[in-house]
Amino acid sequence: TWNGKLMSFYTINEWINIDGFQFKIVTSEFLPSAKEAVYVFNLNAFTPLVYETQSKLRVMQMDKSSSVITLSTQGSCSEWEIELLNTLCNTYISQTLLEKNITHERAIVFIDGQLQNISDTLQSLESKMVTYRKKYSGSNLEQIAEKRFSKLEMLEEERAKYTLSLRYFTYLKNYL
Repeated sequence: TWNGKLMSFYTINEWINIDGFQFKIVTSEFLPSAKEAVYVFNLNAFTPLVYETQSKLRVMQMDKSSSVITLSTQGSCSEWEIELLNTLCNTYISQTLLEKNITHERAIVFIDGQLQNISDTLQSLESKMVTYRKKYSGSNLEQIAEKRFSKLEMLEEERAKYTLSLRYFTYLKNYL
């Protein structure tokens, strides 16, 4: 023991097994072989490490209605802290894109349903109009049908807009 901690000595290329965590130290251009070299490892248990990291992490939402957040942390290993913040940011962005994707997909499903209802209504009206025209010729049914078709075109344009948004968010999700 050293300073109250368990110490063990191993050689290069020897498998080390500590509480189910298995690894070995191998030589490389960054770690040349040295007969008298001493390497010290401090293995932390996962749960206390999570609690320690969580206690150092600060998350603040810029505005209650905004999805913009500020992340900050303090620690002795700035590279690890930067990596942690980058990973959290990427996870947050991916989750936000996923939620927006789901919202847009639901909007498209809703608009598709509305378009189907309008299409069914138009088909019904068209058959009634044909019957009416056969019965009564020379009326303003053409104007009514034109209004219905223009409303259908407007809904189809809105559907195309949401489809484009969905494709864009899917692209962003895959890109990130």
